Amino acid sequence: MFESQEEKESLLKRGSQTEGLVAQLPERLSVFCLDVSGKTFASGGQDGIVKLWDEHAECLQRMEAHTETVCCLAFLTPTLLASGSVDKTIRLWHTPTGAPLATLTAHTSHIYALCPLHRPAEEGIQFASGSHDTTIKIWKIVLSKDQQKVQSCECLKTLEAHQRGVRCLIQVDDKLVSGGYDKSIKIWDLSSSLCEKEITTHSDAVICFCVVNFEVVEEERRVRKKWLCSGGLTLDKSVYVWDCDGWEMRGCLKGHGDGVLGLVYVGGLNVLVSGSMDNCIKFWDVESGECKRTIEKAHKWYIYSLKMLDLGEKQFLLSGSQDCSIKIWDIGV
Repeated sequence: MFESQEEKESLLKRGSQTEGLVAQLPERLSVFCLDVSGKTFASGGQDGIVKLWDEHAECLQRMEAHTETVCCLAFLTPTLLASGSVDKTIRLWHTPTGAPLATLTAHTSHIYALCPLHRPAEEGIQFASGSHDTTIKIWKIVLSKDQQKVQSCECLKTLEAHQRGVRCLIQVDDKLVSGGYDKSIKIWDLSSSLCEKEITTHSDAVICFCVVNFEVVEEERRVRKKWLCSGGLTLDKSVYVWDCDGWEMRGCLKGHGDGVLGLVYVGGLNVLVSGSMDNCIKFWDVESGECKRTIEKAHKWYIYSLKMLDLGEKQFLLSGSQDCSIKIWDIGV
């Protein structure tokens, strides 16, 4: 990840006291969200600043993005980043230059979730946003040929989604899945915008999603599975696992001492990683549901976001926390 020991020590505060910790990037205030595109990752937090980092953990861009906390980030393309905030706005950024491209103001409350939408038959760049105003909005952006200007941006649809705020979004095939503070998960058909199913198993707010793809052997045949994992707040303290074919529950992963705020899948290990308000990171075997490893006190405070940074020859786990830090972990893949 670093070209030399000198570079590593000059750029980062070393984390030698915790097994697997490669580096710690101190921030001024809490880090609430991370996203990754190629060898670049973005961070946002309580100070309203969005930062872009390269594979050496060097800050490439620092954008004074919002007047209040940055709640969510999403790379819509390798050079187009969206950020959502408590200030009720979504902003679009040209990542090579850090230039602002557009500000979207259709929501009437905090923006908690952003989700790129992959719809090959549709023109333009589409994404979904989820807000404390209880709605989901579907957006379409058309960029200039050089990708440095927004030619048009329109809200295609507004879904009256949940009884309380929309906290997380993820695309699963031709469906959009939403989780809310009303404790429900809803599955939406992207073509019709109709809610096809509502799941009310969680006993607290649904905070985060992750999709896992893996193969199993059934009757001497290799069968590909796709499961959705959902993390719940304090009353849950659990990760629920759902089969995306029929949306039946496959299991419930218990072990955290408080709410689960971040999930990420490590395909190379077939492991689900969870981060929690209990300050721990846990590694779960996807098939058995067994907790294989726990990093106790991975952060000093709540762990809000987890992402995987794939550098080709090596992958690293990123974690962002309320303790004002981003940590980079070597998890052996």
